[in-house]
Amino acid sequence: MNPSDTMEDPTSLQHREMTTDAVFPELVVLIAEIEQACADAGRADLAGQLALRRARVAEPDVAVVVAGDYKAGKSSLVNALVGADICPVDEDVATAVPTLVRYAPEPVVLVRREPDGDEGAPEPEPVPVDSLASYASERANPGNRERLRNVEVGIPAPILRDGLVLVDTPGVGGLVSAQTVATLASLSMAQAALFVSDATQEYTGPELEFLSAARQVCPAVLPVLTKVDLAPAWTKIRELDQGWLERGGLIADIIPVSSALSFHGRARRRTDLEGESGLAPLIARLHQVLHEGRLLVAADAVAEIHNVVGQLAAPVTAERDALWNPSPVIADLELAEDRGRRLASESAEWQMLLDDGLSDLEDEVVVEVTNRMRIVQRESERTIMKTDPAAKWDEFEAELGRQVSTVMAAIASMLLEGAQQVAETIAEHFADHEALIAPTLHERDPALSAASILAEASAGSGAGSAAKVQWRGVLLEAGWSGLEGLAAIGSILTFTSISLFNPFALAIGVFIGGKSLHQARSREVQRRREQAVEAVTRYLDDATRATDREWRASLRRLRRELRRSYQDRADALHRSARESLAAAQRTLVADAAGRQARLDELASGLARLHALDGRADEIATELTAGAAGTVE
Repeated sequence: MNPSDTMEDPTSLQHREMTTDAVFPELVVLIAEIEQACADAGRADLAGQLALRRARVAEPDVAVVVAGDYKAGKSSLVNALVGADICPVDEDVATAVPTLVRYAPEPVVLVRREPDGDEGAPEPEPVPVDSLASYASERANPGNRERLRNVEVGIPAPILRDGLVLVDTPGVGGLVSAQTVATLASLSMAQAALFVSDATQEYTGPELEFLSAARQVCPAVLPVLTKVDLAPAWTKIRELDQGWLERGGLIADIIPVSSALSFHGRARRRTDLEGESGLAPLIARLHQVLHEGRLLVAADAVAEIHNVVGQLAAPVTAERDALWNPSPVIADLELAEDRGRRLASESAEWQMLLDDGLSDLEDEVVVEVTNRMRIVQRESERTIMKTDPAAKWDEFEAELGRQVSTVMAAIASMLLEGAQQVAETIAEHFADHEALIAPTLHERDPALSAASILAEASAGSGAGSAAKVQWRGVLLEAGWSGLEGLAAIGSILTFTSISLFNPFALAIGVFIGGKSLHQARSREVQRRREQAVEAVTRYLDDATRATDREWRASLRRLRRELRRSYQDRADALHRSARESLAAAQRTLVADAAGRQARLDELASGLARLHALDGRADEIATELTAGAAGTVE
């Protein structure tokens, strides 16, 4: 990788000129001011919470997964977009593990290894930049023997400067392999997917199946047609593919590109070739995706501001109201404090919702895996008993692998959906308590809510995408983060060391003589059938055990992260309720002469908080306008 290859080019400059983020510095400043207000009030817990939010707003990561079959041109497309030879693209090289390409002032490569058991992921290891292919390619790292979760590449590419992260995925092997599930899992936490196919043939059945599955888990799927410079009839292929998309309900224009023309244009400084490469429309669409992703981060931050300001205002409001009429105020606050105390206790209702929800999900997954594996076992045995396994073993083995991959895809989807339901249930439960313990300063305009901004920003991505973004946000805020969070669910298919060996590899003796030969052959066929059934049983048992180990580890991580996040949130609410009650109780011994002075002081403090809250509403108004502009 040569840093000088990431030179400024017309398409990258276009991307930078289109970037409109004037409101975000304003939001960062506002969050910092509220952090200081939290610190002044002695609420380091809320200040720390906002500090993390501020970091996300200042440098949001918006992941776009580049998916497609082997040799479709994914890695070449990533290289063309960033303007450098990052991902290996030799004819005999395939990507072995996901490669995350993000912005960095200087080129850097980090490798992240799979954790051992249920332990947290090890710290990333820096490796020499020129050794990337030794980790990311199938040739140098066959079957991911290095046990890498992903490889991360930092490069000073202009297109990545505002937070875009491109994820080059392993070829999905006919789109029915183990890599398919891992790719779909990463899509579940991405803002968009580039689905790459080449211009030499129209979509295959497996490609259409993958597209259909991707639409269910990713807010936006952008089809890209590569290698148009090598296929004179590419316009016909695009027309056929577009028809398949429309019949499948995916309304998205296919973007034709030539990575080779882009590189030739850069190398020769020929803008005409770069224009013919087709990258400019794709970069413009990526900018739109980036803008949408940044809007979502900002919308979440605005909602958090309202929540935190409400908690800061709660004790001030309580003291003010108690100075006027202490008895009913204190009675209400005692109830709120009791509610907060119960919310923060180990026996809280949300704790039971979490445990019961994940336990139910665990039971459902066990039943689903068992039933689906039994079906695969029965179908395999029926097939074996109808044929001589030795005659078509390669074909049978490939089909069995596809069936097991289908089971794993269903389990991954089940885990994602179950995680969504549990996270949503707990989030709704907390929202009810927050509204009673530390309500926001005033009723929010529904059009300025985070949900509305999410819906506006996602409106162009297809029905249901806003809901997907919202529940993904719930999990992300719980610490179940991005490609390194739910992508762990994709690891349920990392049992690549499990192989269905050919039980007929040994030479079979030849029997001579009429009837004896026929009987001997019949006995040999029966013996091979028995061997085949035994091999299938061992394979399915091994696959089930590996699957069980991985999905249980994923659920444990999910339980731990949700519990930690919501316990912190419950503790903060309890503290807000406790301080509100204490502030109100202090008024019972307040000096009558100083009452008015204290009321004036409290009014001034509330006015400052209202001003901060109002500025958040102004930003929400701008975000709503920006979201609507994105759709237009």
